[in-house]
Amino acid sequence: MIGWGGSFGHREDLRAVAPPLIAWLQRQQHVRFELMGDPVLAEPFAALASERFRFTMAGSLPHYLAWLEGLDIGLAPLLPTEFNRCRSDVKFLEYASRSLVPVLQNLDPYRHLAGTGAALLFDDPDDLIHQLDRLVAEPALRQTIATAAHALVGQERRLDQHASGRLAVYRELAEGAPPAEGPVEPLLQQAADRSLTSLPGLRQLAPGHWRLGVDSPADQQRLRGVEALQRGALAE
Repeated sequence: MIGWGGSFGHREDLRAVAPPLIAWLQRQQHVRFELMGDPVLAEPFAALASERFRFTMAGSLPHYLAWLEGLDIGLAPLLPTEFNRCRSDVKFLEYASRSLVPVLQNLDPYRHLAGTGAALLFDDPDDLIHQLDRLVAEPALRQTIATAAHALVGQERRLDQHASGRLAVYRELAEGAPPAEGPVEPLLQQAADRSLTSLPGLRQLAPGHWRLGVDSPADQQRLRGVEALQRGALAE
């Protein structure tokens, strides 16, 4: 199975490869394209039979990663826009972490993977179809690339391997930052005067009963800071 998961912002990237991809899928007997994201992304593929195409609504990160584990190949088409040139290679990381074969646009975010054996890069829609034909015809090639991709991520891209260097950069930036203009306490007081309802993601369940997602350590730290501000504990 071949898959692609993305946001509404990827709509034009996907539309650029949709016509040749649809024609290719219609010729395949044992290949299905799976798509996760906003329903509008599925519109170009509506005419495909269910054996050739399946859509899944976007959900949580665990939901997305579990969906990836059912795929063999992960696609990442990108149009050559300035915005896309500034993207990260997160699609490669996601696909490789789940031992998929990454098939990626030959654009700035992914060009560093050329020659690693951990991905296939394509230049245009015709080249994409050529790469997919290779992978369908050669199961051993799929296994080789998927194994190399997973190994590269494990050896070079784990957060615990880079955390100390990243912290050093943050500390250097903090030490070299110019002092704030004016005292910090009035700025904190101004923030404390804001209503809690201004927080992104805050949801009222009942009178006096609110819910705010705190899925990550960063979210939890933010909540601690907000609670301290509301108590007037500015030093905290």
